[in-house]
Amino acid sequence: MDIILTVNNYFHDVATGLLLVSGLTAWILIKSYPEPEDARSAQFLLRTYRSVAKTAKIAFFWIIIGGIPRTIFYKRLEWASAVGNTQIWAIAIKHVLVFACVGMGIYYIHQFNKKIRAVRRFMVKQG
Repeated sequence: MDIILTVNNYFHDVATGLLLVSGLTAWILIKSYPEPEDARSAQFLLRTYRSVAKTAKIAFFWIIIGGIPRTIFYKRLEWASAVGNTQIWAIAIKHVLVFACVGMGIYYIHQFNKKIRAVRRFMVKQG
């Protein structure tokens, strides 16, 4: 059971990183393609959006679902007895940073979604 929980914890960290990278990718694409110039660039954005949004959704759900057992079994698997209660501050700071990263990822995925709606309108105009 401990090995399954440990693997879950690793995947939980990976999911957080994937959501951050998805948000950064969305931000880069939003900045790189302010307006679709042609059908080819619009198609690229649409295909990329599907992959980035899917990755972000899976990562977000893994963060939530994988966080439940991680929280329940934290003291058993991750608590550093040698450090004692002082690690609570480190955990708090880590979670503030992680929540900021997750929030940023969600924000830019939402912005990318708005961009994709504009790209779809462009594609309709192009026929």
